[in-house]
Amino acid sequence: MNIWQRLSLEKRLDLYKVEKQGSIIKNSYIIGNDFYSSPIRYEGIPSNPMIGENCIIDHAIIDKNVCIGNNVRLINKDKLMNYSNDKICIRDGIIVVPRGTHLPDGFIL
Repeated sequence: MNIWQRLSLEKRLDLYKVEKQGSIIKNSYIIGNDFYSSPIRYEGIPSNPMIGENCIIDHAIIDKNVCIGNNVRLINKDKLMNYSNDKICIRDGIIVVPRGTHLPDGFIL
């Protein structure tokens, strides 16, 4: 079974992004990564940018070099039109994850 058979892909566009098994990504734009794994640690850039296992991402824009932990839900569960914190924001109902962000395992928005 290859990676495409293990993922649910629906209305999405991405470039150079690594997802792990069980993740569902739909109605989203994923910009991707400049690299897969850096041998040198840089401030503000995750060491292993990817989307972890069993994540659900819907109506989101994921910028470059983002690391999303396992079991993350980016689904706008409260149907917010606008929201902002130090890691993530919602604009006009669309979740935006800025460049170099690390979302820990189990993060839900």
